Amino acid sequence: MQLRQKLKVVQFLLKDAFREFRKNDPLRLGASTAFFTTFALPPILVLLINFLGLLYSSEIISNRLIDQVQSLLGYRGGSGQLSKVLDNIQHIPPNGYYATLGMLFLIFVATTLFIVVKSSLNQLWNIRPRKSSTLRHIFKTRLIALGLIIFTGVLFVVTLMAESAFSYLGGTLFEALPGRGLEVIRVGNALVSYAIVTAWFAITFKYLPDIRIPWRPVWVGAFFTSMLFTFGKLVLGRLLLHSNLGPIYGPSAFVLILMLFVFYSAMLMFYGASFTKSYAHYAAFKIRPKAFVLRYRPRGQKVPITPKYAAKQNQGTIF
Repeated sequence: MQLRQKLKVVQFLLKDAFREFRKNDPLRLGASTAFFTTFALPPILVLLINFLGLLYSSEIISNRLIDQVQSLLGYRGGSGQLSKVLDNIQHIPPNGYYATLGMLFLIFVATTLFIVVKSSLNQLWNIRPRKSSTLRHIFKTRLIALGLIIFTGVLFVVTLMAESAFSYLGGTLFEALPGRGLEVIRVGNALVSYAIVTAWFAITFKYLPDIRIPWRPVWVGAFFTSMLFTFGKLVLGRLLLHSNLGPIYGPSAFVLILMLFVFYSAMLMFYGASFTKSYAHYAAFKIRPKAFVLRYRPRGQKVPITPKYAAKQNQGTIF
């Protein structure tokens, strides 16, 4: 396929993904994700601290997780507030009964955020439950959400290992590449970060919605979404950095910035999911809903994109 044809296909997919994205009320999807994140973030961090505390010191993990959150937001304020919230949540009574109840409550709150995201992804894929969810289905959904939290912890460990490796190789790189060693480390860290974000989106798109989808469109969509997220994080970080929200909103500035960041990041993720759907239909991958859900077609929806439709447009395939 010639370059011009490939560009036409990309343009076609971007437009179709935007149509899918726009008709699913993205403002509501992004707002609900941001709202639940304010409640779910501390329990998620506590679960990650307990999980990663098996490998590292809990204090080190706590500080690094807070640093990562601040780095994502591009805002260095509010670390004291977040640390205090984490300390309060972690002070669960040592009694086994209350400790168990406390941990179950943390898991429930933390996984609720992923349930909200799952519902939004199902809406983007035009699927819904056939009937009231059974207890087994609810338990399985919560288990998948907990698995995603654990997977996030594994990716965080990979990040720590990569940073340690680059720090260890830093002296050698500075000697071998005088004047460029720092650039090599920065590029290496950026590539590792991009790969980790791509892997997280791939696992989310593959296992969170109630569909069976091949890996190829998942990786294409995850790569595209990671690119959007990386670029959007830079732009949003610059905007928040110069927004001067700290003096205006005081102690509540951290919560406001967190909600703004999650809102726009969720919008990018849902657009990436719409792109995944458009590409999967375009390339005629077999997408099947799971046994307990069914497809529905919203009013005014066009015929799904297939290679036959693409052939009529002289577009062919691209990836």
